[in-house]
Amino acid sequence: MSRFIKIFFILIILFIFIATGLLANENLIYRAAYECNNTTFLYFGTIASADDQNTCDNQNSLNSEITTPIDNNSFEQSQPESINIDSNNSTEKSEETKQNNEAQQSDSNKSIQNKETEINESPIESNPVKQDYIIDKLNTKNMWHNKVVYLTFDDGPSWITPKILDILKTENIKATFFVVGSAILSNEVTMKRMVEEGHVIGNHTYSHDYKYIYRSIHNFFIDFKKCEEKIFEATSIRPKIIRLPGGSNNKIHKLYGPNNLMYKITKILESDGYVVFDWNADSKDSSQALHCSDQIVDNTLKYISRQNNAIVLFHDCSLKTNTLQALPIIIDKLKFLGCSFDILSTNSFKVKFLKNKSIEETFNISVDMWNKYHIIFEELIY
Repeated sequence: MSRFIKIFFILIILFIFIATGLLANENLIYRAAYECNNTTFLYFGTIASADDQNTCDNQNSLNSEITTPIDNNSFEQSQPESINIDSNNSTEKSEETKQNNEAQQSDSNKSIQNKETEINESPIESNPVKQDYIIDKLNTKNMWHNKVVYLTFDDGPSWITPKILDILKTENIKATFFVVGSAILSNEVTMKRMVEEGHVIGNHTYSHDYKYIYRSIHNFFIDFKKCEEKIFEATSIRPKIIRLPGGSNNKIHKLYGPNNLMYKITKILESDGYVVFDWNADSKDSSQALHCSDQIVDNTLKYISRQNNAIVLFHDCSLKTNTLQALPIIIDKLKFLGCSFDILSTNSFKVKFLKNKSIEETFNISVDMWNKYHIIFEELIY
């Protein structure tokens, strides 16, 4: 038993000697930490040798060069002593290199400044795209001598309307004004002037409110008759011509009333002797995008060029200053081309977008029933 104990102790001693030798061995795997440029590098494996330390020092040097501006003087002072360079020659070469670098930098700066000066002083070449307007092509006098033009203005009167009347008076041209009843109160003088100077007034409803007038037949005719009364109060005239807001075939009414509402409205109006007028030449001065005067001129002339009888749609509400600017140009060109001008009436040339339907199609009743009861019906809606 004692023999086994001795052997056990001997084995322990041998293990201790072997372990001690392994710890002394430089190839022992262990973890060593080195700080390199404030960053701790962990090496797992053999002990870090001198090459590892040089790598860390080189990393410090590289980071220093990247983050710190180069100072030639400090660079010269930091040269290793092991390199044998003649101090005088080194200083001269260093000064020459420094002067050359400064000269190159100066030349580079001058070149950049000269280029900036050239860019700033050189004129910017602009090549605006010229609009291809039809007015530039209409150069033959009296080439439209067979055309009749009807100038019409919607949504007034406003402060612009007297200026339009001034232009028309100067050009000796008569026009048609489809007025909004709610605008008459503050423009009664203008209304009287229209009549006195030979222009024609038409009904364009009192409110021009699509949501209200196209809700029902009843709403429309209440509004329509109210406008007629306002016109009569200002001019002693009850006009028999009408322009429906949005035109006779507008799609807006479907948002607020029945699909066949426009047919019923026009049929009742025509049965009472009114004449509905649309247009076949659109200046597009009512579009959402604000057209400049040149575009209004171009739109108007393009549409007129396609028609022998042209009913032109303009607007004279307070925002249409571009229409005011375009009007003299349009009239001057139309006169040069030989066009004649006229006003609308119940007997004049007509344009209506909405196709005619019979009484039966419109109201689903016979003509006899319509003739018998439509007066009672109109009294109810009025």
